[in-house]
Parts: sequence; structure tokens; C-alpha cells
Amino acid sequence: ASLSNTDGTVTVLAGATWGGGTTVNWCASLQLPYFVREEWANMGLPHFTSPAYQRSIDHIVERLGISDKYLEHNRANQLLLEGCHKLGYPTKNIPQNSGNKIHSCGWCGFGCRFGEKQGTMMTFLQDAQNHGAHFMQDTFVDRVLVQKGKAVGVVGYQNGRKVTVRANRVVASAGSIHTPALLKRSGLKNKHIGQNLHLHPVVYAFGKFDERIDCYQGSIMTALTTVAENTDGNGYGSKIEVPSHHPGLNAAFLKWADPADHKAQMLDLNHIVPLIVLSRDRDGGSVELGKDALPRIKYNVSKHDVASLDDGLNRSLRILVAAGAKKVWTTQRNVPAFQVNPQLGYDDPELQKYLADVKKASVVEASTIVGSAHQMGSCRMGSSPKTGAIKPTGETWEVQGLYVADASTFPTASGVNPMLTTYSISHSIAQFIKEAESSSGPSAKL
Repeated sequence: ASLSNTDGTVTVLAGATWGGGTTVNWCASLQLPYFVREEWANMGLPHFTSPAYQRSIDHIVERLGISDKYLEHNRANQLLLEGCHKLGYPTKNIPQNSGNKIHSCGWCGFGCRFGEKQGTMMTFLQDAQNHGAHFMQDTFVDRVLVQKGKAVGVVGYQNGRKVTVRANRVVASAGSIHTPALLKRSGLKNKHIGQNLHLHPVVYAFGKFDERIDCYQGSIMTALTTVAENTDGNGYGSKIEVPSHHPGLNAAFLKWADPADHKAQMLDLNHIVPLIVLSRDRDGGSVELGKDALPRIKYNVSKHDVASLDDGLNRSLRILVAAGAKKVWTTQRNVPAFQVNPQLGYDDPELQKYLADVKKASVVEASTIVGSAHQMGSCRMGSSPKTGAIKPTGETWEVQGLYVADASTFPTASGVNPMLTTYSISHSIAQFIKEAESSSGPSAKL
């Protein structure tokens, strides 16, 4: 689903299909950086530096066949690595959830038609069905049923028909936009519900090359550089990666003067390398309920987080030129493209002037196209009701037997593509639920 913040300055892509974001993501399966695990542990959540949490990560890695041993970098990712090498920038491979097999489907952003990507549809939902679970599609969950402080089921609507499901425990996993809305509609009042929303704001840099790139073919997003990951010296900055670049996505991030200019740029599509600057946002926003009881995204990129984007954008342009781009540009509307001098290349003094212009213009909402595909933190874990919306076990503070298990539980932004972290936290919460079931007696059922 394509959403936006309330003032329309940030475009938000959120998984809204069978299997959620894991069905339409780009296979990136990065572990939560250890410095972030330590940050979360220091917030009163010691589980994140425990062997138990690492066991959850290892379980997911094994179940999904996550590895970087079978990567085949497409030309765009090769050029990212080549440009970084020439500049001395650090790089790393991005493991994929491809079942320990070579996987070169460039179309997984629309769902893997080969069934090779190991999202929840191919793994945990299948496991659930094999163990007798039943599913309801196209059903809007309106609220959680609560009796005497305990969750006893949910009420929803399927094609206009009211549906009630009874349960001994309820797990909300509607994502960081809809989970806080569901909890609020269910009467929960904790002040952190809907707060601390993080989006990993993204901007683009583009490079046009003489050679044909076909950025939408081959394995998606297989390499990154961490050169800009610590812009503020406190663990906040940005990763630089190569996105999947199909025509529709390219058109969404194009800036064009007239129809002829738009057509000319689309005709160049097969020669373009896009780089995304994926920032770890320190300062979050919120999810509020509208008059229709549906969520509204209140979020603006702070000055602190703009600095991360500016740094990453500067590095991205340098990478593209070092890799041999003949023209580079950004999504800033007021900064023109730069034609690279073929004789001087990266050593052209005019390039330094252009980079200075890009920095001066900065990333400004409404004059720079800003996107997001990661929503996190709107029901963050905390050591007490004063610091978080849910307990370290995933259970809500106010309602017994009501758990949250999705990216909304993140205490802060992960700083890396959050799929593996979402899986591993959910697995940990599942263990806590099993422990609670065991201690409550044999009659309890999930």
C-alpha cells in the first residue's frame, strides 16, 4: 500500500498483502547491529544482548535459509562495490532469505512468482496451516475484545459482515501503522501507543552510465556501504544501497521539466543506477486516529535526521562518479543534474562545487522527494509503562493476554532493513507466550 504522512511530504510503502511486508520486500536480511542491541539493552531491555535473543536470530536464519553465500551481484550492485572500492569506502554483502539457493528474481518487490523467496507465506504461515491454523483474508479487525482486563478475542468485518473470534490470547501484528490504531480502538491508554514512530526516511541519487545496467534484473539489493552510518557520532546516519528499480518506481522519483523530458528520462531507464540513502532516524513521529478511527501518520524529518540524509547523499554521488557515471542527480527539485567531465571524472573541481550546491540545498521536505518502506517503533517495548507501550515480553501493560509482535515493538529505529529483526523479536515473543501458557496450566490454549 502507498500511504503518506499528513502533509504529503513523505511517501510510505507498507506491506498490505498475504504475508505482509515479507511478500513484497527485496530479500534483504540483515541482523540488528550489535551497537543497536546494546542501546536497547541499556534502555532496560537486557534480552537483546542475551544468548536467548541470538538463538531467536539463529532460528530465523536457519528457517528462512538466510545467507550471502549464494549471491550474484547484478551490474548495479557491482558498480556500487566498484565505486566504494575506488574511494576506500567499507562495503558488505546483504544476505538474502532465499533458502540457501541462488535467487536472481528481480521482481520480488511484487511477490516472488517462483516461490523461492522465503517470506512468511512460504514458511511460518505454511507451518501454521500444517498445524491446523485457519485464516481469514480481506478482514478488517476493528478491536480486541477485553473482559475483566484480559483479551478474549477480536471483532472484525469481512466484506461488511461482522465477525467475532474468541481466543485465550491475542497477538496484534498489523504493522507499525495499524497496530497502534487497533490498540487505541480497543481502549488502551498507554501514552506510548502510537508514539516513537520511525520510518527510515530515504532519498535517492542517480547515475547514468554508457553501458546498459537493467537495474530491475537479477538479485535485488545485495550490497551496501556503511561509510555514512555514524554521521552524528552516536550511531545515527545512513546506509547506502541499490534498490530494485522498475519503471513505476523510477517514475515516482523522477523530477522532470515537461513531458518530453519525462519521456527522455524513461528511455534512459536501462542505463541508470539508483542509490538509496536509508537513514536511521533518531527523532520519530506518531500514529494518531482520525475521525474515522483509522490511522494518520504524523511525521516530519527532523534537522538531526536531515543531516544524515545530506551526508549519505553526498557519499552516494561520489560513489556514482567514481564508478564511472556520466551524469548524476538527486531528488532535490532545485538542484540540476551534473554532467561529469569525461577527462577529469572524479577529480573535476566542478564536481566539488556541485556537491557543495547539493549540501547547501539540503534535503527539504516538499522540495525533495522523500520515501519510506520501513515503519517501526509505534508500540515500543519498555521496562515500565512509563518508558514503553508494551512489556519486554511483548504483552501490553494494560490488558493481560494481549501481545504485540511486529516492527512496532522496536525501541528505536534499527538502522538496517528490519525484516530479520522483526522476525527474531516475534520469535522471542512466541517463546515468552509459551512460557506464560505453561505457567498458567494445561487448560490454557493459544
